[in-house]
Amino acid sequence: MLGATIGPYRLLRSLGSGAHGEVFEGQHTRVPELRVAVKVLHPTLAADAGVVRALEAEVRLLARLQHPHILGVRDLVVGEGHPPAMVTDLLEGGSLERQVLSGPTRSGEVARLLGQALGALGFAHAAGVIHRDVKPANLLLDGRGELRLVDFGVAKAAESARITRSGMAPGTPGYMAPELFDGAPASAQSDLYALGLVGWELLVGRVACPAGTPLAAMRWHERTGPPPVDQVVGGVPAGLAALLARLTCRDPEGRPASAAAAAALLRDAMAAPAAPAPRWTDTVEVHTRGAVAAPAGGAVAPRWENTVEVPVSGGRGAVGRPPNLAGAAGLGAVRGDQGSPVRVSPGRPAPPPARPPAPPPPRAAVQPAPGTIRRIEGRGVAPFAFEVAYVPAGRFTMGSPPGEKGRFDNEVPHEVTLTRAFEVGVVPVTQALYAALMGTNPARFPGPQRPVERVSWFDAVRLCNAASAACGLPLAYAIGAGEEPDVRWDRASPGFRLPTEAEWEYAARAGGPFVYAGSDQPDDVAWTSRNSGGSPRGAGQKRPNGWGLHDMSGNVWEWCWDWYGDYGGASTDPVGAQSGPNRVYRGGSWNRDPRFARVAFRSRFNPGVRFDVFGLRLVRTIP
Repeated sequence: MLGATIGPYRLLRSLGSGAHGEVFEGQHTRVPELRVAVKVLHPTLAADAGVVRALEAEVRLLARLQHPHILGVRDLVVGEGHPPAMVTDLLEGGSLERQVLSGPTRSGEVARLLGQALGALGFAHAAGVIHRDVKPANLLLDGRGELRLVDFGVAKAAESARITRSGMAPGTPGYMAPELFDGAPASAQSDLYALGLVGWELLVGRVACPAGTPLAAMRWHERTGPPPVDQVVGGVPAGLAALLARLTCRDPEGRPASAAAAAALLRDAMAAPAAPAPRWTDTVEVHTRGAVAAPAGGAVAPRWENTVEVPVSGGRGAVGRPPNLAGAAGLGAVRGDQGSPVRVSPGRPAPPPARPPAPPPPRAAVQPAPGTIRRIEGRGVAPFAFEVAYVPAGRFTMGSPPGEKGRFDNEVPHEVTLTRAFEVGVVPVTQALYAALMGTNPARFPGPQRPVERVSWFDAVRLCNAASAACGLPLAYAIGAGEEPDVRWDRASPGFRLPTEAEWEYAARAGGPFVYAGSDQPDDVAWTSRNSGGSPRGAGQKRPNGWGLHDMSGNVWEWCWDWYGDYGGASTDPVGAQSGPNRVYRGGSWNRDPRFARVAFRSRFNPGVRFDVFGLRLVRTIP
């Protein structure tokens, strides 16, 4: 069609083509200085009178969308002898598709472009227009690098014809929100999902969805999605990474409520000062809990209070412990990143407290407070350290009340008494701990402080025995031979083991009245499909429950000892059904909605499966 005239516009050169038609640079025949872009509808679509009528209606609608970051429509040319054509401003800065393929874009520039795109989408959404095909190819730049969102009208009109012919959902499969594949209508949230993928691609410098077919794309969006961007490329501000995780959440309810809300989050993210990279230099606080021996004078430092400094040098040590702490070796267990501070100095003694405390009574006379945390260090295949919290014996109501939102029928409330105190891991078993004990890391989503996943129930009990052996404790389990062996639990053993289902729920509730482990608001305490960004997150990042336990709701499902069975009424120290095909798992996961992260939710699966949602938490009975 080069050289042809459509209305008053002569087609000078092709600028590109797509599913809906071809775009040409056009020149006004009576005003040669006026150069425009002319998008000529594809002949197969132009032959459909319904498409043409829809296109006319869309152009009239778009004529009202006068926004600095929306490419406005100048004209619609419909005449004899040529397909309908839409005339717009001519942009010569290229598309963001070219920018994605050219490599990673700086965070500040990505934030600028996202802000302009959100402004355009917010304006359109307020006018009742959903784009439905947000992607890098539909985000163009003018000669000054300013963004323009294009193809509102053509995308909507043409896709309306396509869906009547083939039943396909509208949009480009690589950028379609998961709910669209299930037949949900396009919405502001589906546009935001697509824009989140665009932001991810700009930062990483490659296409997010690798699928080559619509079916493969559907599976990618529904099951995988993009990993957290800050785990793929460095230097991304935490707030920007968190915003992209929310925009690309598989659950529409987990995305920002509107483009305006997303724009506000973006401004806050980029206004926040960048956090310095953690580094152990000069001095570091060594954190511990409980009484520790002072370096001189024989006094006992009071819990949670005494502080001096340890000079250190070098980089961060393994398993969260700073290096070069030989001077603190006799001063009790060390906690690297969190905890109540007790700073100790090898070069000078701590100043004595104003009122020296009395020596603690013998251990037999002391019952630790619920949630008292103890650090355990040892060596398996490699050195390791982790923390456990004290859980007292007690009585509680297991299950959910009839009025609890989202409850299932198998959550029948009943009284349970636990006669033995126990210790439970403060966080799920991390990949660092699993690798130190087992010499391997089965996780699909690597990260030393992420919970380990792709762990079968049988893998979990083997890990428990490995932890017991590394800590010099009797083994809790006698494990037979084979991939799925017979497993017998010595209930008198103080070695590490899986919690019973009742112990798990008791610890998760921590004596509180909450629906989730420590809150009635899932986002406070749980990584779910609504906020995880499509993968497990680092353990211990969310708020703990009342006994200091993190991630009891969300992140990864946690195996329990029990065979699954219906609740049997009031009981003491229950251990589940006598036998069965499935073991219990609890706690919700990164890929399910918050309903499944409630502390009362219970489910079961074949103990031999290894899915990327199954992990575990260590427990041991206190002798």
